[in-house]
Amino acid sequence: MKKVVFIFFIFISFSLVITASELSLDEQTEIIKNYMYVTGQAERTQLSLSDDIHELPVKCGTPAVVNFMNNYDKLDQSLLKSSGVQVVQRPDFLTDTLDSPSGIFRLYYTTTGDDAIYNGISSYIDSVAAIFDQVYYHIIDTLGYPTPPTDGFYPTGGDDKYDIYIYDIPGSVYGLTYTDSTHLGVLGNKATSFMELENDFQEIQAYVVTDDPYRPLDAVRVTAAHEFFHFVHFGIDFTETEQNLSGVNGPAWMEMSATWMEEEIFDLVNDYYYYLPFFFDSPNMSIQQFKSGIDLHPYGAAVYPIYLSEKFNRDIIREIWLRCGSFGLGPSMLTAAEVVIDSISGSTEDFITTFSEFALWNYFTGSRAYLAPSGVGYSEKDFYAYEFSDSPLDNDMTVLTYYRDTILVRGDQNSLSPPHNAAFYLKLDELRTIKYDTTFINGTPTDIDSVLSIRFILDETLGNHWGVGVIYQFEDNIDSVETERIFVLPQPNQFIAFDIPDPRQYRSITFSITPASSDYFKYNPNNEYFVAYWIPGKSTTIDSTLINIPSAILHPYPNPAVLNKMTESKIRFKFQVPIDSTSYPTIGTIYSGAEPYLLIDIYTIAGEHICTLDEITESDSRKGIYITEWNFKNNSQADIASGVYVAYARFYTQKNRGILLAETKTKVAVIR
Repeated sequence: MKKVVFIFFIFISFSLVITASELSLDEQTEIIKNYMYVTGQAERTQLSLSDDIHELPVKCGTPAVVNFMNNYDKLDQSLLKSSGVQVVQRPDFLTDTLDSPSGIFRLYYTTTGDDAIYNGISSYIDSVAAIFDQVYYHIIDTLGYPTPPTDGFYPTGGDDKYDIYIYDIPGSVYGLTYTDSTHLGVLGNKATSFMELENDFQEIQAYVVTDDPYRPLDAVRVTAAHEFFHFVHFGIDFTETEQNLSGVNGPAWMEMSATWMEEEIFDLVNDYYYYLPFFFDSPNMSIQQFKSGIDLHPYGAAVYPIYLSEKFNRDIIREIWLRCGSFGLGPSMLTAAEVVIDSISGSTEDFITTFSEFALWNYFTGSRAYLAPSGVGYSEKDFYAYEFSDSPLDNDMTVLTYYRDTILVRGDQNSLSPPHNAAFYLKLDELRTIKYDTTFINGTPTDIDSVLSIRFILDETLGNHWGVGVIYQFEDNIDSVETERIFVLPQPNQFIAFDIPDPRQYRSITFSITPASSDYFKYNPNNEYFVAYWIPGKSTTIDSTLINIPSAILHPYPNPAVLNKMTESKIRFKFQVPIDSTSYPTIGTIYSGAEPYLLIDIYTIAGEHICTLDEITESDSRKGIYITEWNFKNNSQADIASGVYVAYARFYTQKNRGILLAETKTKVAVIR
């Protein structure tokens, strides 16, 4: 019932463009197993060699198919036989057909059995057909991409309609696009295609029907956009797949840009959000990286074409693809991007400068999105957070908070050196803890060496400029951030110096470091560029006034309260939570999981209860300061008279009063 026949053209065409070293037995086994998985010949649990097995669906089976086809002539025949793999062709078991309203697509489906469309609903297949027309018109008519070649010109192609086969695709794969005839002599580096589409998406948890019976159509929308864009890709340049040193091809740009197209056409579905962790949790993973045919990293890396389209405009993705096609056979996206960025920016930007900015945009996501300066960051940056971490990149960011002694870190010691076209983040946090030695010049106290120096050694073997972005977050106003970018062509034995006067004005300083180049061949998945950095610490000590602070209830202000001289008729009671030896509060939602609880009872001198205050009206949770206010009214909200009052204040670890941190009684004078 399944597909067992292979189209011969593809062997001939790919063998003309693929030359590589011999594949190891493990690599061959990986290629075969991935192919068997996306074509329903193996279970996910059988993919023992893959490093990227997750509960999320693979999304697109095309890379595994392309990888298998590209390398078929290099696979050991005995291994092919022992694995039981069958080379597949178009499904021949679907009983019904429907042409889309435009007549551009022909959908093959069934309403019975395991392969039936969702609940066998005829209106469902009508909706699917309309979605494909919408995708076609947007990509071809609105965005101006060239029409992909149709397969009607050769005998087995049938007619000029694009063929979509809808059935129960095994393995939680959304869809697959096959290049079924490349005809190098006729089409050059172009190929015709056909598509397979999951029938109901009920194996994919995000689209399991709950209270919305047409929720699976959202999955159809993003899959139609993604997979038909592969039709367009194969119609421009089916060879736009990068070949690593082992000969394994990774169509990273195809997958990134196809996922971008999902967002372009169906902005509200946001299926790619599920895959963001595979990019943001690994900033030191190259955008060229494609570990296997079922790697999920490129789907999260869709933020790269999103960045390009938001920085310039959406036409830049089309221009990069057209340039790839004009360059002929083989991967050329990086070179194409270099040329197009230069042209579209009027030679003010290039691949290296924009990649450095891309790394900055990635910093301002999730819980840091609100800090983004004007013009920096994605339009949906606030939503780029997920269950694994509120702050993308945090899992792979080096954060320093200790500056007593010289800090020296070598990239080859901590495995944090970024490979080609990736990023490394170094954050200097808690800079207010630095205290400098003080001397006196002509009787005036002066800080000596009040400059924080940081030195970088960057690997000169890149042969191109490194980008270094700097993010300054100010101490007095933590919502205030400035950024800058510099570009360095390192020389042997050269270090790059950053000298930062009075670093205590900053809450943090973060460096984003990007070894970027438009040279494909600089990338080797097993190679990292060397980064070393150190901070001279000979004159710095930890400021003892900012650590080991006990909990306290501070004096109310103003006291006495002379109302006719006050701009606000309020008195503030300030509470300090304990601060540990590294200057961090030990109480607070982000530290202990619970907000502290303030409780103040106001009495007259005679002991009459006036009111109770227990609402936090202002706070700085980072400094451990919490404030409540009294507006000089009693429990009935009537103004109180002039006089002396007693405030009995207590401070607890949490709302249910938990542990008592501090308590005090103080007199408050009110003068009207």
